[in-house]
Amino acid sequence: MSLPSSYLLLYNALSLLLWTYQTLTILSHASQPTALRNDIFALVTPVQSAAVLDVVHAALGLVRASPGTAALQVGGRNLVVWTVMRAFPDLIILGNGEGEGLGRLAFVACLGAWGVADVLRFALFVGNGLGWEFISIRFFNVGSEVIDSSCKSWVALMSECVRYSAFIVLYPVGFLGEAALVYLGLVKGQGIGPIYRGYLFLGLLSYIPASYVLYTHMFSQRRRALAETGRAKGG
Repeated sequence: MSLPSSYLLLYNALSLLLWTYQTLTILSHASQPTALRNDIFALVTPVQSAAVLDVVHAALGLVRASPGTAALQVGGRNLVVWTVMRAFPDLIILGNGEGEGLGRLAFVACLGAWGVADVLRFALFVGNGLGWEFISIRFFNVGSEVIDSSCKSWVALMSECVRYSAFIVLYPVGFLGEAALVYLGLVKGQGIGPIYRGYLFLGLLSYIPASYVLYTHMFSQRRRALAETGRAKGG
């Protein structure tokens, strides 16, 4: 295994462990505001911030991903974490009056959707890195010559199908959760000036084109994955 492949396997395995732990923690504490406020914020900040490496990997050509699409998704998430979640933690988790449950619901929905999507993504990457993507086939031709071939394994195919189908539900949940958090900061955030409110307003408007770009990109990825599955079934 080459050095870049070894590095990516380590990165993907570590990311899988961190996102799995974070997602299980979030879901298990969903009804506990104090635990969410004290534990999850400290966990989500470094885990999500480290995702900037996804953009670096795409830009360097280490992975088959569009740097622009990766930057749009990772940048959007990191801005939500650093400029909304960390800016209004008590407003989001504890609320301040009417509609106080919206922040906690949006927070859990947002991070839950991120987490499940990334667990599926990194699980697939780790499996591919360990060699489950292809299975070897050895057979003899008429002249008794040994021929080695390979085809995509059913484990890899099913993992891709799950990943590229789950996003149909997970992405809208994540988008709506993020947008709800930005909206909450915009209309109820205290101690912020007009410039910050303008930033939040523009951020809220950006979900219209950004969600369309990312959602349609994933549908194109899904069509490709399902096409590969169909070819594998056909022989």
